[in-house]
Amino acid sequence: MKEIKLKIEKKLEGKEIKFILKNVLLLSNRVITKLKMFSDGITLNGNKAFVTVRVKENDLLVLRMYDEPSKNIEPSDLPLDIIFENEDILIVNKPRNMPTHPSLNHYTDTLANAVMNHYRNKDFTFRVITRLDRNTSGLVLIAKNKIAAQQLSFQMENKQIKKEYYAICHGCPEEKQGFINAPIKRASYSGITRVIHPEGKESLTEYSVIKSDGNLSLLKLIPHTGRTHQLRVHLAYIGTPIYGDELYGSTAQDCNATLLHCRKLSFSNPVNNEEMTLCAPLPEDMIL
Repeated sequence: MKEIKLKIEKKLEGKEIKFILKNVLLLSNRVITKLKMFSDGITLNGNKAFVTVRVKENDLLVLRMYDEPSKNIEPSDLPLDIIFENEDILIVNKPRNMPTHPSLNHYTDTLANAVMNHYRNKDFTFRVITRLDRNTSGLVLIAKNKIAAQQLSFQMENKQIKKEYYAICHGCPEEKQGFINAPIKRASYSGITRVIHPEGKESLTEYSVIKSDGNLSLLKLIPHTGRTHQLRVHLAYIGTPIYGDELYGSTAQDCNATLLHCRKLSFSNPVNNEEMTLCAPLPEDMIL
């Protein structure tokens, strides 16, 4: 159960509860409807309240949201590298070759299975905010309740969650730092592969070379848009595909995964709006 308490400030006096839920707490109509289903979902000064009630200064508005366990996700006793956890969010360092969600041929070996095992004694819904491809390692942000999920999803939609990746690539870009601005669309011949195409969606990646020996380079990558396979497609486009990424041109024979790692996440705490920045160390095989 998630509980939020809000003491009404003078500037909100006279506002309807619905206004506060939507414009102060940034809750969606769906979440508000869910809150209304519980007898103590929305209370004002200890009494159940309708969303049309107008508040007064120093009133105490309390929200309570009850969760249900995710269905069809079996708990699995898998290692879980927790970087940060509080009552609203969980941030883990996902290893390579681990899918985020269960799918065909991956029913019990995913991050979702590991997280459900971590909360096996609680009613928990798996709500991932920043997912990663199976072969990509690094930070994954998970919301622990519906209210946190709503607020973090709002940040995602408004590009307020910042990500920083590191990658090992073949060769080295001609410029040591810069931007790759090339539109991406789904390939006509594949449901998975993406290509650079003038009719694609705007895609922008910022990069800088951290270290290079001429044959391999360690790059820092900041995606300013969130297209599928964006970093992989963009690096291949400039002639420096990510090491181990066979789909986009890597010829590496000694690697069974793409050497791409989400190292840093920056976002606002969904409860108090404080800025948070979390980092995950590079895998050993990505240190040049």
